[in-house]
Amino acid sequence: MTGNLLSLFIIHMVVQKFKRLEEFRASWAQTRCTVISDGWTDQKGRTLINFLVSCPKGTMFMKSVDASSHIKDAKTLCDLLDVFILEVVAEHVVQVITDNAANYVVVGSMLMKRHPTLFWTPCVTHFIDLMLEDIGKNSLVKHIVDSSKSITKFIYNHTSVHSLMRKFTNNKELVRPATTSVISLQSLLNSMWDVKRMFLSEEWCALTISRKPEGEAICRLVSYQGDFWAGVQEVCTVTELLVKVLR
Repeated sequence: MTGNLLSLFIIHMVVQKFKRLEEFRASWAQTRCTVISDGWTDQKGRTLINFLVSCPKGTMFMKSVDASSHIKDAKTLCDLLDVFILEVVAEHVVQVITDNAANYVVVGSMLMKRHPTLFWTPCVTHFIDLMLEDIGKNSLVKHIVDSSKSITKFIYNHTSVHSLMRKFTNNKELVRPATTSVISLQSLLNSMWDVKRMFLSEEWCALTISRKPEGEAICRLVSYQGDFWAGVQEVCTVTELLVKVLR
């Protein structure tokens, strides 16, 4: 019985998605639409490209293609996008958005030659992300970011410390450093006083890790190095507007 219900549920979801897709398709002729190419790498190291279509009714995922063997070949990438544009109907597509890698700049130029009424637009999010990464390469910024990473990594690598942090932050988590590491700085700055109180608390002193060299080093960094927090504040101030736009 459970298996039958699950099958019916899956069929229902597929039918609903098909109806929604058809509703979207019907609107493209009137409002026109944007094709979005979103590349990413999966756990097997494959380079996959997601194809989406955006219009006033919303954005819908259409399909994903394994482009591992030709990700750096501009012509092949252009052909992949061109096939998808034709599937959507070229006359309905007014814009194609991709990331800003050099090969996609070439792809954009090729697509506009093939379809004179189409505009290629580099992804603004990717632009800002690259700007933040460049800021992160500054030696002073890199030092601050690396120090903040060591704090976050230490907290999340020790269950007892993580549990204690959640107590002092009222169950609020820190943003774990990712590609754009400056974003995690704001999260750490927002919890500065809670994190400081934790490392000065009796509960922290009672933990075995607090008496080990690693724990002592992190405690000194958080509790007694005011220049570190001043640096965090400065980097957050410099990048604040870019981060707001990115979000």
